[in-house]
Amino acid sequence: MIKQKHNGNCFLIYDSIQELPVDRFFRFNLQIAMDAGIGGDMNSIIARNQELREWIGRGRKSEALQALSNMENAIMVAMSEITPLSNAFVCLVKSVNGEEVTDLSQGGMDRYLKEWGKKGLTWGKVKGWVNEAKKNFTYEVGQFFPEIGNGVQAVERASLLKRRTLAALQFIQGKIEEKAIRKYDDILIEFIRPNLYAGSEGVEVVRTNSFEDAIVVIRKELNIHDDMTAHQFLKHSQTVKQIMANRKKKK
Repeated sequence: MIKQKHNGNCFLIYDSIQELPVDRFFRFNLQIAMDAGIGGDMNSIIARNQELREWIGRGRKSEALQALSNMENAIMVAMSEITPLSNAFVCLVKSVNGEEVTDLSQGGMDRYLKEWGKKGLTWGKVKGWVNEAKKNFTYEVGQFFPEIGNGVQAVERASLLKRRTLAALQFIQGKIEEKAIRKYDDILIEFIRPNLYAGSEGVEVVRTNSFEDAIVVIRKELNIHDDMTAHQFLKHSQTVKQIMANRKKKK
């Protein structure tokens, strides 16, 4: 953990998956996903509007309607002044001035953020500390669990982005036509199809159910009853996957 001092206040913040409780890790990542897909500031609204225009231009009615819904949600979140990114920050805070942060319900997070706002906490600080934690977590997951950190989809997308960049340079040099770049855009757009976030089939409910199921399976298979850190959860998940794979081979 790291101590961050701001405006005379001391924030004790989790900055490693080896210490961060898995429940907080899950909640943090869920809020980050919500921020990426919806957001809650003017930049997010502009981004959702651009996505909407993109899908309309491609004649993709279903995706356009979902993009419109996400833009409407971004506007509502912006008006509430409590964003997914600020919620993600609360998940990282162990204590403020020695007072433990324990209530991670939406009401609890709202209360903490209002209290810290009165203490002078700024949006810039929140965003900076969250981005720093994201970098640390991503690095650690890549180091400890390369099979997770370097997933097939992530590698494929990175490769496509690299090839698109090279194609753009060739277009600027007059070596290829613009349609060669559009070919990559048509593939890359599928990686950012707008997700459903609300309702029983939305991201929040589906991910929460999957996480809770994973916890149950890990505890049953490995006879673990203690609370887990994010690192322990990821490690145990890999162990359980191997156990199940071995069982399948024996059948």
